Amino acid sequence: MNPRLWGMMFLGVIPVVAGGLFTHPDGVFSLKVPEGWEARVMEGEEGSVYVLQHVPDYAATVIMGYVPGAFSPDNMEALHAEVREAFPTLDVLNPFRVYAKEGQLFRAKGDFVEYAGGKETRARIYVVARPMVAAYLICLSAKQDFRAYQKAFSQIAAGLQLARPRADAQVALAGTWESGSAYSDPFSDYSSFLSKAFVLMPDGKYTYSSSVSAGGEGVSAYGGGEERGFFFVIGRSVFLVAEDGTWLKFRWAENNLLVGPEGERYVRTE
Repeated sequence: MNPRLWGMMFLGVIPVVAGGLFTHPDGVFSLKVPEGWEARVMEGEEGSVYVLQHVPDYAATVIMGYVPGAFSPDNMEALHAEVREAFPTLDVLNPFRVYAKEGQLFRAKGDFVEYAGGKETRARIYVVARPMVAAYLICLSAKQDFRAYQKAFSQIAAGLQLARPRADAQVALAGTWESGSAYSDPFSDYSSFLSKAFVLMPDGKYTYSSSVSAGGEGVSAYGGGEERGFFFVIGRSVFLVAEDGTWLKFRWAENNLLVGPEGERYVRTE
């Protein structure tokens, strides 16, 4: 989940009229912006953060985001782990509980509290999840204002819609994708070459391997690593989720090109 809102830089208001639809740029989820609320984008340590804020008093905020992973209505611990990692100062008041199910999709909510600077902030977190991805709303206000905003929080959460992963794209992307980069030191004969490769399988699993070779001045070295996990596609975004829960997002630029999170280009070779 995204880091806290406090201390972030305001970048601008997102042009969504009240009653209009806000869709996350990655296409993972969408929701209606209610009357009296404003969609905004902030800049945090890990990139852009999208929020709804009640105007004109800004006394209530809803942080919107998503996280890929293995989620199940029978295991709320995965959701609690996400909260503990991103908001370590939040204490649980009421743990996550599932309140709606529709096939593999489920909705859950939990209540949290933070004590800081002599003030108490309440947070209700709503989650809508499928087995591979969850969208969340972190609804925040001061303790004394929280009850007044509960109905609005509930209505916003009711309109939260999670996109369905594309099974057709999963099959279309099956194959081996490779990327390589070379480096040469202009002041010595040292050089290195880094090779990365993903094998995406039609059943949604993937393997990743990397290797690096380096040498110069009579010294040579070689190393590498391997990783396994699952992948899914929403729109033109390709998500790879490793067995340890870490994940990366790639952009599907065209049939034979994937662009990595740092701009690296992977070309299909098989």
